[in-house]
Amino acid sequence: MAQEIDDSVNRKIIQLLNENGRRSFTELANLVGISEAAARQRVNKLVNSEAIKISAIPDAKALGFHRKALIGIRHQGSMGPLAKKMRDLPEVSKVVVTAGEFDVLLEVVCKDDEHLVRLINESIRSVDGVQTTETFVYLKEEKQTYEWIGQ
Repeated sequence: MAQEIDDSVNRKIIQLLNENGRRSFTELANLVGISEAAARQRVNKLVNSEAIKISAIPDAKALGFHRKALIGIRHQGSMGPLAKKMRDLPEVSKVVVTAGEFDVLLEVVCKDDEHLVRLINESIRSVDGVQTTETFVYLKEEKQTYEWIGQ
């Protein structure tokens, strides 16, 4: 967060919005101890500065997507075009260009194992420059949080 928006009141607002992103400005104001107008201004400043995003977080299993995995890709060539192609795949929820054993890591969400196999074979391994992939299937997610606020 930029210095001008990094203070204890904004951190408390972020924490409260993490707990319930639909809180009203009135409720935020009461919980933080500021006016409703100040709460609205602070939230708008956080959103406009891109320090936070307010959005719905879907539950993949509840929507029929029961297979999540992390896929490591070893690639020969420039990472930019590969990362762009991977970003465009609807099953990909996260793309990370890395240093180390893998050049790119993908987090993917699929309906089932067959869907995952099709994604790997038809949409990932078929891309020019992809040398190998390694897939880490999620058996059980122990923690998934969006509550980090840089403390």
